[in-house]
Amino acid sequence: MEYGEMFNLRLLYVEDEDDTMKPMMRFLQRRFSKVIAAKDGNEGLKKFFEYHPDLIITDLILPDFGGIDMIEEIRKTGYANPIMITSALKDISSIVKTVDLGISKYIIKPVDLDELDISLQRFGREIMSKYTQVFNLSAADKKEHESNIKRDLSNLLKRLSGKGPTDVKVFILSDQIEITFLNALTLFELTLLRSDKNVGLVEHNRRIFYQMIRGEMEGAVSREIGIDVSIKEITIDSGSNLDIVHLVHARP
Repeated sequence: MEYGEMFNLRLLYVEDEDDTMKPMMRFLQRRFSKVIAAKDGNEGLKKFFEYHPDLIITDLILPDFGGIDMIEEIRKTGYANPIMITSALKDISSIVKTVDLGISKYIIKPVDLDELDISLQRFGREIMSKYTQVFNLSAADKKEHESNIKRDLSNLLKRLSGKGPTDVKVFILSDQIEITFLNALTLFELTLLRSDKNVGLVEHNRRIFYQMIRGEMEGAVSREIGIDVSIKEITIDSGSNLDIVHLVHARP
């Protein structure tokens, strides 16, 4: 399988050792457009629910909340996609435990990158076969569209709210487009959030704001990629100052 075909998949990578994570992130980011990193099981579980990854790679020995505990919680949700283990543990009991959890691959550290690459391609084929390829773009076209959408929506929010986000992250996936607005809260909203009792109010108003401008957002993205899209979901996290919008193909 060409890397271009699985480039749009989302991968969650959980590893607490910086010396291992940094080179692995470089390796994985050449193969996937979105690699979500976490340094312990609690963070990994949180990001699992936040990003809904297509594929997971995790160590077993993690601080606070171990890899096996994290996988157990993930499997309880009905998640059936591949989960791969990279670990220095070689004892049979640990390996048997992961088999019980439906682990797709167990690779002993130091990781053989050729072995990992073969597994990623195989699992990538399995995942891609389940998905409808709506936004099937080359890596170069994908990057250009993401950059243009980032510019257009940043300007749109600044024009309509009086304050643009400090950054916009755009990811065109196989079947949806994920847009994250970072630090988009206005000074007025930040002032209201000094009191916890106003959190619900601020988040409710921001959802109304996005609903009011949804036509302009959908139009801007549709014109850029040449496919009609509609907003499927809006997530507001005022505590992290993040707004996440998911768009999907607007089928006739």
